[in-house]
Amino acid sequence: MRNIRVIARLDVKGPDVINTIQLEGLRKVGSPNKLAKNYYNQGADELLIIDQVASLYQRNHLIELIKVFTKEIFIPITVGGGIKSVDDARLLLRSGADKVAINTAAVSDPNLINQLAKEFGKQCVVISIPCKMVENKRWEVCTNGGRDKTGLDVFEWAKKCVDLGVGEILITSINKEYLRQGQLSAHTLGRGYTWLDAGTSESLLEASQFISTIQNRQGFIVACLEEIAFNSGWITINYLIEIYNSLGENEYKASLARLIKSIETAG
Repeated sequence: MRNIRVIARLDVKGPDVINTIQLEGLRKVGSPNKLAKNYYNQGADELLIIDQVASLYQRNHLIELIKVFTKEIFIPITVGGGIKSVDDARLLLRSGADKVAINTAAVSDPNLINQLAKEFGKQCVVISIPCKMVENKRWEVCTNGGRDKTGLDVFEWAKKCVDLGVGEILITSINKEYLRQGQLSAHTLGRGYTWLDAGTSESLLEASQFISTIQNRQGFIVACLEEIAFNSGWITINYLIEIYNSLGENEYKASLARLIKSIETAG
């Protein structure tokens, strides 16, 4: 039995998957359908789709996307972005989503969490919490794709969301530069809830050991550069095979072999 679940995240804007810098500076990186299928074929346990601008522009373009996904992808799918009501969530769940993630609407009306949990069950409700470190090393909740501050403390808000019936918590740090400055820390939300940011030499060592455990148990390389380059469309399968052939016999080469086989099997 797998002890570690791999959840692939796709941030989308309209028809494109995007990468961001601190949730801004959007850059297109590929097709949602292609990347989602790649993650599925490579063994992801779940898929997380977040529309980064849905709340900002008061829209929801995810329904048709989810309908396409569920024809070829058979793992749980969580969808977030622009969900403002029970009816919005119902449309996405009926379209094939397994869970919905809410942020901006929940901050505006926390009772929405309770309404969703009562209507669909807490297992369907995810609270998404983009956050920034502000003065006195306090973490503040943000909304509208991380653009707007709320004044809410992340940990107090997370606890409140659990009390209201949320099933899962998704925390995203916007100002990742604190990782490089060594200013992040570990916080306990209470029994069963912990958020760890690796910022010191000791915690970085723990993180590296955690990554090593994942790689040894699951049989793939975390943050494999060749895999990232291929999935982003920067290199071809033929070039990936050339890289594979140039390597000596080691676990990294074996991992690339499994990657190449999965790509060729997917066609």
